[in-house]
Amino acid sequence: MVRPPAQRARGDDRGTVFGAELRRLRLERKLSLGQLAERAHYSRGQLSKIENGVVPPTPELARACDDALEAGGALVRLVAPRPPRTPKWAGTRPVDLPPATRIFVGRQRELAQIVAGLSITQPPAPRVVVLRGAPGSGKTQLAIQAAGRLLDQYPDGCLYLDLRGEGTAIGAADAMDRLLRRVGVPAEAIPPEPVERAALYRRVTRDRRLLLVLDNPATADDVLQLVIPGTAGGVLVVTRAPLRALDDAVDIRLGPLEEDEARVLFGRIAGDGVDLPTTLVDRVVRACGRMPLAVRIAAARLRPPHQVEIGELVKQLEHPDRSLAALDDGSRSVARAFADSWSAMPDAQGRLFAALSVHPGATFDAWAAATIVDSAVADVRSALRGLVDASLLELTGPERYAFHDLIRSVATHYATTMLSAADRHAARTRLLSAYLVAAQQADVAVTPTRHREPAVSPPSSAPPPFDSPASAAEWLAVEQDNLVRVIETAARHGEHDTCWKLAYAIRDHLFRTRAIDAWVESHTTALAAARRSGEPWAVAVTLNNLGLAYALSHRPDEADRHYVEALDLFRGLGDAYGEANTLGHLAWTAYLRTDYAVAQERAQAALAIYRERGVVRNIAITLRTLALAEAALGQTEAAIAHLGESLDACVAYGLVLDEAMTLNCLGEVTSENSAQFAGAESARSSAAAGLFVRAWWRARASGSVFEQARALRGMASAAASLGRHETAARLSAFAASLGGLGRWTDVTDEARDG
Repeated sequence: MVRPPAQRARGDDRGTVFGAELRRLRLERKLSLGQLAERAHYSRGQLSKIENGVVPPTPELARACDDALEAGGALVRLVAPRPPRTPKWAGTRPVDLPPATRIFVGRQRELAQIVAGLSITQPPAPRVVVLRGAPGSGKTQLAIQAAGRLLDQYPDGCLYLDLRGEGTAIGAADAMDRLLRRVGVPAEAIPPEPVERAALYRRVTRDRRLLLVLDNPATADDVLQLVIPGTAGGVLVVTRAPLRALDDAVDIRLGPLEEDEARVLFGRIAGDGVDLPTTLVDRVVRACGRMPLAVRIAAARLRPPHQVEIGELVKQLEHPDRSLAALDDGSRSVARAFADSWSAMPDAQGRLFAALSVHPGATFDAWAAATIVDSAVADVRSALRGLVDASLLELTGPERYAFHDLIRSVATHYATTMLSAADRHAARTRLLSAYLVAAQQADVAVTPTRHREPAVSPPSSAPPPFDSPASAAEWLAVEQDNLVRVIETAARHGEHDTCWKLAYAIRDHLFRTRAIDAWVESHTTALAAARRSGEPWAVAVTLNNLGLAYALSHRPDEADRHYVEALDLFRGLGDAYGEANTLGHLAWTAYLRTDYAVAQERAQAALAIYRERGVVRNIAITLRTLALAEAALGQTEAAIAHLGESLDACVAYGLVLDEAMTLNCLGEVTSENSAQFAGAESARSSAAAGLFVRAWWRARASGSVFEQARALRGMASAAASLGRHETAARLSAFAASLGGLGRWTDVTDEARDG
């Protein structure tokens, strides 16, 4: 039974009376102050102040202690009547979501993921979904759309809170104050102490089926404190950075819109009265990076009263210095959308973000980033992770990073405002020089026997960065597109020597991989740079290498046009090696035209020069060209002999790729010429098959996919000749599966050095 209090509260001694009664009831139930604090969800220090009359009790505290002590309302009656728990709009469900846009396109997959993650049909556990993405990706609007679809499942309401407020972060304690007021708790009933406020927040929200939408939290800890502690509520978090401490959350990353979705969004906002040619719409959407904010701003600029023509809009968006200005309609701005992310960065990270815009490639690694800012790779890795977390960079693979197209424009904008022209020039120069030296070192590692003049050799002072030919070949393959873009950048900024030397350094890689389009693109640029450099030898060697790309793509006329000019230059320079190189190239184009006698004559002339100079690799290469011409002229014995000599040289000097090519040539000559085998079809096919098998193994060792496919096609042909049709079909399918060979797989191709 609950005994009546010793006296009734009167006037100013009400707090003292309450404290005394609280202590009496606690001691009567043999509870320590700590035990009572645990039951009532208040701190021990707060209850001590109450018992001693230092702090007056609040109605909420009185009710909590009354419940904990099972006092039957005795403590509640000692304080003023409990204020209403709800404001004047009590009985209405609080829903304070920002307005949803009328035009919402796409995002159906992500929308379904959010709704599923917050559905009350989920198991009884904290329902938390984290929606993250770059500024301008439409995160907040998607969250509003999803919350609107979930309202029926949360009858106690839906509260939206921007935790960044007016640019200043709002901590968990302040957020609790705002949320408690919105669910009806009077201001005077909310404790000022963070611990007490958190306890009240947990009590008030525990059993409510309430949905919280928390935008822009500063830390994961702020979100954890606001997660509704029971199983009835749900929390949808909108953020730019991953919140890894939210272990149980459903994590959804928001990227750009799909292309068709971006087109539809653009068209619906621009309106029916605007002429929208498809090709121009596509260019606008690409320039906007398919990011919803940018697409919306661009489309709005086509509408009255300040509309622009779509053609003019395209020009503005595609201009590197005007694109961000074009994505500002007065009330919305892509640049402003990134301002918070930019201001929150540490200085070093911000400078890195800006400086990375000088990299011309689609992706880059920590080595390139460190080169740009002249820092240690280990230091830069940490900054890169921070940029990924801020959704300002994308992680495309192990140690590979990329800008979203629109974010690159933002980085370029900050580079022009934060970095001086001298700093940008120095960063670009460091990057170009580093790529040149690395490419030269990789070229030497992969093909150490290739003839190189001192002008195109890596500096001996630079330590080799590759521990094996395989790692060097892999680096060249990964960086191929970047290297082509670096060549263009060097040309654009007047670094002509760097331009043509870098093209020379990657020519062997382009040959091995048959990357003809990249080859033609890079060497066309390099040829123009070589001409501007005023170096005749640079012009001649680049002409030779570009001509080879045309020859391998079966364009002999274009190849010869380059070779003839190169031959004149080499002869004028007295460069016998260059002259022999060009004659070898011209021999091959004559072979492509089926002018086999001319091919034989030119190959013999080149071979004589190479033999005089003792250039073994070039001798082996030219012997192959000579043998193919001889085989075509019916001189089979001479062809076989020359291919045998070529093979011996390749094996003796460890020329693995050339060995594979020579074995393939031997297999092809053997399979097409029966004189050596006195008409024995099966013996001829078996011998050819053996040569192709050897060629395939050596091609694998060299890493040449092209020569592997060539050997497999030869094996398939030999198998078919022997009546092994199932084996032939499997080998043909295997060859086709290697892919990427296209129109260059139907004719034997030969390498020339350059």
